[in-house]
Amino acid sequence: MRLIYHLGYPRTGTTLLQKNIFRHHPEINYLGPKSYDSNYKVQIDQKKIDEFEIFFQNNKDLNYNELHKKIDIKKFSDQKVNIFSSEKYLYYKNYEKYDGLIVLKNFLKNQFHLNFGVIYTVRNQYELIESIYHHSYGYLKTFLKSKSIENLVDKIQNLNFSENDNIFHFLRAYDFNYTYEHIKKKFTDADIKILNFKDLNDNPDKYYAELSNFLHVDLNELKKRVPNKRENPSKIEDNKKILQSEFQRVISENRFYKKIKFIIPSYIKDKIRNFSYTKKKINKEDEIKMKKIVEKFYSKSNENFEKKTGIKIFW
Repeated sequence: MRLIYHLGYPRTGTTLLQKNIFRHHPEINYLGPKSYDSNYKVQIDQKKIDEFEIFFQNNKDLNYNELHKKIDIKKFSDQKVNIFSSEKYLYYKNYEKYDGLIVLKNFLKNQFHLNFGVIYTVRNQYELIESIYHHSYGYLKTFLKSKSIENLVDKIQNLNFSENDNIFHFLRAYDFNYTYEHIKKKFTDADIKILNFKDLNDNPDKYYAELSNFLHVDLNELKKRVPNKRENPSKIEDNKKILQSEFQRVISENRFYKKIKFIIPSYIKDKIRNFSYTKKKINKEDEIKMKKIVEKFYSKSNENFEKKTGIKIFW
């Protein structure tokens, strides 16, 4: 049996893979957890993985046979590659927490001859941080105590934070050398494949070839599922950045909205979004300056990461 954990990062094309490729490729058994419409039932949702984590924490001397009652073996395939995909595990609040995934993997390893791998995509840290910041602006401006991306980058430049600050853990989540070493430590039996978001933009044939080769699935079938037009990963319109509003944040976190959003027509959701979001004009000179500051902050880590993986982050 082949099992792959796709760990994110957010804002690196994860939705493209989950919604278009993992879900529809005939050689992939997509376990979940993300669902994009009410008619699609995921095999294993995030709640189930979180239950495994709690179970593990309460049963340190774990007998994996005890998990038979909690895990439906029929949901896994020995004919297709099984993929569990979630941005949660490289998200700034969860980048060190893999217990639930380890429980599931070890259970399957106890039952089958398991071929196991981990895959994720990295992206230029300034672009990644800036995209995440604006996408979750309604929340992050308070969480990071930074009212703008300029204010956040200024704190990075001046190291204006301590190890107890939210900003420290936020930034460490995008320290690729740190997370790479942590993933290797947690998943010692995994083949690890790291893709580069730059290839997805500039050399998609290379990106999809590396993806299909690692997953052991047909490349032509994979490319059939790639949409002609990708979603805007940085949320830019009319040379302006789109910032999440406080209204959008409240709505997106509302439990009732989460249940009914799949049946709301897209044009209505677009009208709500267009009414509520704010736009910020892009200043190219400021962008270049901020990018250099973030590049300097991660320079040593990125050098080490490139030596180990061959992946260049800043060009």
